[in-house]
This record gives sequence, structure tokens and C-alpha cells, in this order.
Amino acid sequence: MQPHGKALLIRADAGVRIGSGHVMRCLALGQAWQETAGHATILSCDLAPALRRRLAEQGMDIVDADSGGGGMDDARAAIALAERLGAAWVVVDGYHFGADYQKAIKDAGLRLLFIDDNGHADHYFADLVLNQNIHAHEGLYADRDPDTQLLLGTRYAMIRREFWPWRRWRRQAAPTARKVLVTLGGSDPDNVTLKVIEALGHWGAAKAEAIVVVGGGNPHWDSISAAVDRSPIPIRLLRDVSDMPNLMVWAETAVAGGGSTNWELALMELPAIVVVLADNQAANCRQLARAGVVINLGWHADLAPRALAGKLRDLAGDVTRRSEMSARGRNLVDGYGGQRVAAEMRAKTSVRVRPATTDDARILFDWCNDPLVRGMSFNSKDIQWPEHLAWLAKTLGSAGVQLLIAEADDGGCWAPAGQVRFDADGAVSISLAAAQRGKELALPVLLSAIRRHRLYWPDTPLTAYIKPDNAASLALFAAGGFRDAGPAEVRGQPCLRFILAPADLE
Repeated sequence: MQPHGKALLIRADAGVRIGSGHVMRCLALGQAWQETAGHATILSCDLAPALRRRLAEQGMDIVDADSGGGGMDDARAAIALAERLGAAWVVVDGYHFGADYQKAIKDAGLRLLFIDDNGHADHYFADLVLNQNIHAHEGLYADRDPDTQLLLGTRYAMIRREFWPWRRWRRQAAPTARKVLVTLGGSDPDNVTLKVIEALGHWGAAKAEAIVVVGGGNPHWDSISAAVDRSPIPIRLLRDVSDMPNLMVWAETAVAGGGSTNWELALMELPAIVVVLADNQAANCRQLARAGVVINLGWHADLAPRALAGKLRDLAGDVTRRSEMSARGRNLVDGYGGQRVAAEMRAKTSVRVRPATTDDARILFDWCNDPLVRGMSFNSKDIQWPEHLAWLAKTLGSAGVQLLIAEADDGGCWAPAGQVRFDADGAVSISLAAAQRGKELALPVLLSAIRRHRLYWPDTPLTAYIKPDNAASLALFAAGGFRDAGPAEVRGQPCLRFILAPADLE
């Protein structure tokens, strides 16, 4: 069966020692893929019942892996399932999947996204390698195929669907923080949660209260529950939480593990004290602390409850520091990472861009006179043919302007999909052909065009001017990583200005 562009196969595991982080970030990617009218299936070993229920509730099909460990039997099973599904892509996430596993997937003729944290494989054969961590850099992947594309940094931090409505929410820091959220991952095999509950008892803050969240894979419920009952401050103990955003809104500080929860905390602007629960979290926690986003207490075995209580006391009373941590966190994570990854996957297989030529005059003329395009333009009058030809000749002859034609894969042939223009000052505009709207192509087209533009003008900031009522463009440029720079005016008309700085793409 040939890939039809809709099915996504994810290979990731969870467990008491592995934790649930690999599967949960793949859930975020699966949800983003679903937004493009696709379907996601996960192939996994030993899923806990609570995690299995959650994946099913989110519309993901679950297939139990007969053989784990990342060996060739495992790879063959994944290949067979991908071929049966007609999968457009295979996603692999886990430290037990190495170079041989990637090569087997690629040799089978499948597209591969490999999710990585610390460059653990000997070689990278994947089409796309994703490292969403703040410490990610190209040097981790020096041994890779020439066509392997890297998606690096928190720009690609994948956030689950329940957080998407909170992307534009902003936190007001309390003068004194008294509400603490404790979340130490999906399993917490070493029961670090117990130490944190002891620290809360030493905190001594007036009117303090806490919520402690434990995952479905946590084996220490009884001891944690008993400690909560003994605590001198009120603690609400919750298990298998599905609405973390509202808990993060309630909280004023957090104590968290060093895993992917940090991206959710950053998005929700919740200042956090983090504890390293596994070796693979150490580099990320150090970098987040250097960036002023978290307070890093280091390795969990060295955690002293009284020392944690002191850090909590200091942070709770320092509204300036908490406000700075909130702002830096949101600057790192905007909540669109999953959409960007899904769009890059589509762009890799279904979209291409090329420079416009005079042969494109007619189709560009038709596109620019489309009623929707004219209505959202700052010049709403119809464009006349002689005027259009003069504009096109000037545009194509300008060294500082890049006019690109996007084409989309339409059943094995490339069909014109739209245009993206970059002016000499970095102003960018985009429009899709009427026949290509509603196919979730806008973001893949925009990201593909930006990547090509950066080959020639890597240091040019990009600016989009958008009418306030153009909801589709506002959402598109936010998903593209452009930051809201406030109101502006074009041709006497009010608009909103969105900016993408070169540093935002590093």
C-alpha cells in the first residue's frame, strides 16, 4: 500500500523507569497531526492502563508491540504496521532506538521523524531529527545523512491540545506566592515526591497550600497519600490529571521534574524549581537555569527537603524574580511547536517552493485579484493587467525582493498552491490559491518559503502586517513563530505587526 499522506505511525514506549515523557510528547505531535485531517497510531510496549485510556480518548489507535528494545525484530514490526496503515511518516522516540533502527525504517522506503534529546545514536538516517530542548545544537548530529534536516530548540517544543487555548494568556505575579503545584513526572520511581511533600512541611508560609499531581505509573501512591495526610499545610493529591493548564493557572510557583513538563510550565509562565530525575534531563535543566527560566536543584538523590523549603521561601517572596522567570519562559515556548513539526513533515513531502518567473504572470494575476485576497489587502481595488505586468517586472528585477511560487503534491503531480513574497525590508506576505485552501497547506508553505529566504538573507528580520480582522493570517504567523509586536499602520489603515527575528530561528 502506498502512503496516502494521512496516517502517522508513532513508535514510543513508557514505563516506571522510562517514564511517560516520550509517549506524552508524541501525543502532542499526534494531536497536531490530527489537526491536518490525519490519523495517528501508536505502537508501544507495556502502556499503563491510565496512559492507554488517555491516548484512546484523544483519538489515537494503540497497537501493542510484541518485541521491545529497539532491535531488528522491533523495527520489522514497525515497518510492517506502517506499510499496512499506508503511513506517510513513522515517528520514533526513545533512547533504545539507534542508528540501525533508523536505517531499517529508511531502507523500507518510509519517511522517518526521529525524536532525540542528546545525540545518542551513532548516525542519523532520518528525514527529520527533532530535538526540542534548549541545549540542542547542530554539533550533536554531525554524523547524519546529507538530506537529514534538523529541527532544533524550544521553537519545536510540542505542547498538548489542552494547552492550546492558553497560548495568549498572560500571568499576573502575586506579591507573595502561596500556591504550589508539585509534579514529578508520570512515574517517579525514586519517590522524589515524598521529599517534596516533606519540604512543604518545612516551608512555613502563612496560608500556604499545594496540589500534588502523580501520574498513573507512580508505584508509591500509599506512601505519598500518607505523607499528604500528615502535612501541616493543606495539600490536594491528584492522580491521572488531564487538565494541567487550570492547575498551572491556579498555582503561583511549582516544583517539577526536569522533563517535558518544563515546556508546559514555560508556556503557562509558572516559575518553577526543578529537580533532575534522570541523567538525560541534566543538560536541559542546567541550560534552563542559565536562561533564568527555572531554579535548578540538581540531582534528586542530593535533594535536601529543608534546602528545597528555603528555595521555595525565597522564590515565594521575590515577585520581581518570578515575573522575570515567567517572561523568559513564555519567550522560549509559545505553544505552537507541535504544529510546526507537523507542518515541517508535510513540507518535506508535499510542498516545494521556487522563484517566480514571467511565465507565472497569469496565475499571479488571478491570485492577486481573488476576492478574499483583495479584501485582506491594504489596497482592496482590483489590479489591472498592465499594472500587474509592470509590478511583476519590477519585482523580478529587484535584487532585494524574493517572490516565490509554492507548489503542492496533488496525487503525484505538482500543482500551483500560492505565493510568498519577501520585500527588501523583510516584509512578508502570503496567499494561497482558492483551490488549495482548507488543506492545511498555509503553514508548510510559509515555513518552506522562510527556509529558502534564509539561504540568501539569513540576518534579515521578517515582518508581517496583518489586518486585525484577518484571523486566519494572525493564527498562521503566530504558528510560524512570529511575535506580536503591537499595532501599526499601513496606507492609513490600522493593522497588527508580527516580527520574526533571525535569533528566533536559531
